[in-house]
Amino acid sequence: MQQSTTFIDRHKLHMLVLAICLVVAIGILLNLSAISRAYSLASQHRSEAYTELYFADPAHLPSYVSPGKIEQLQFVIVNHLGASHRYQYAITETAPGYQRQLVSPGFVLADGDTTIRSIAYSLPTPNASLHITIALVGSGQTLTMESRS
Repeated sequence: MQQSTTFIDRHKLHMLVLAICLVVAIGILLNLSAISRAYSLASQHRSEAYTELYFADPAHLPSYVSPGKIEQLQFVIVNHLGASHRYQYAITETAPGYQRQLVSPGFVLADGDTTIRSIAYSLPTPNASLHITIALVGSGQTLTMESRS
């Protein structure tokens, strides 16, 4: 009887050790799977898709314009969307008692391409102000500036 009890105790001990080993092995496999997923995400480089819109020379925006003088304002659009994209922009000129909006014809920029666009404006009278907004249609991106004469 004593030998039978020892055999059962040893059998229980072996089963317990086997169960512990099984739990440890499952934990290691789950951890390796998480590490593998984390490595996969970290090693895959996905660049961000965006469009740049900015003034070509922001340090020299004409805040004062001589009355009647035609000024040029340049802005830049750069495509970083990962594919060619059709762009269109709207220019809104606002002065006291006056507003005008011009919408450009559409144009296509390949990924990584840059275009510099120019607009001409003037203030016909002294002590006038003009607020200009340039907006990429459908993107919510805008540039604004104001000139006075």
